[in-house]
Amino acid sequence: MLNNGGVIQEVEYVEGVAMLKVKGDGQFLAYSSEPPKKFQVNGSDVDFEWLPNGKLMVNLSWIQEDHGVCDLAIFF
Repeated sequence: MLNNGGVIQEVEYVEGVAMLKVKGDGQFLAYSSEPPKKFQVNGSDVDFEWLPNGKLMVNLSWIQEDHGVCDLAIFF
């Protein structure tokens, strides 16, 4: 969601899982001091990239039926 007007609508962290509701498409970038074990978008496992400098990246697609809102789950 780099430079496209994406927005984080909700954030919750419960027992090693960061759950976010985001609106927008493109590359989602975040910082994580440790590598996630798994990343899900709308309940499905997706490929992601984590770099040793903490950069966490995943590509998000616009889903018209959900008005561009995705549920992200990052498992640590």
